[in-house]
Amino acid sequence: KEMQTRMGVKDKYDPFDPALNAHLGVGYLRYLHDIFSAKTDLGSNLHTVPVRSAGQLEKLAVAAFNAGEGNVAQAQARARREGKDPTDYDAIKPYLPASTREYVTRVTSLRNEIDLGADSTDIA
Repeated sequence: KEMQTRMGVKDKYDPFDPALNAHLGVGYLRYLHDIFSAKTDLGSNLHTVPVRSAGQLEKLAVAAFNAGEGNVAQAQARARREGKDPTDYDAIKPYLPASTREYVTRVTSLRNEIDLGADSTDIA
């Protein structure tokens, strides 16, 4: 409902509508890219640390898509307290749930496969 409101979607939410779910999912991913591109206050004295690298931004957004932006911001804060770079996914990865680390690995791997497939030309 929050994403529907944020995106101005007035339709009643239907969990079985693939087009609506894809639209809202892409909107949420865009939102995550935006909040990890700038310092964003998430409330409860929690904020994101801006990421400049496109590759790192993608990984943090995917992690937040799975675990929630607050959990990723908390992982960034923990990394910073440990003297690590909070904009580097590998630095915050230990502070994320195992299921999220696995999710980011799967999504990244699939994205790389798609990229490699798009680079090759299949001439019949």
